[in-house]
Amino acid sequence: MKMVMTVADILEKFSEVEDKTLPVEVSTGAENKGRFYGLVYRISEKEDYQGKRILLTAELEGED
Repeated sequence: MKMVMTVADILEKFSEVEDKTLPVEVSTGAENKGRFYGLVYRISEKEDYQGKRILLTAELEGED
């Protein structure tokens, strides 16, 4: 079963970061299947048939 982080988990981890000016980067995919990285530029709430959750939107690395 994959680990799912909650908002509380993320806030706790962010509170441990000393330099609060660092950009936030996300990655998706697996190393053996291709992984994509991007810098987060929007945080929003999303609700659909899967329930309510937080959505991090990022611009893929290398895009202009």
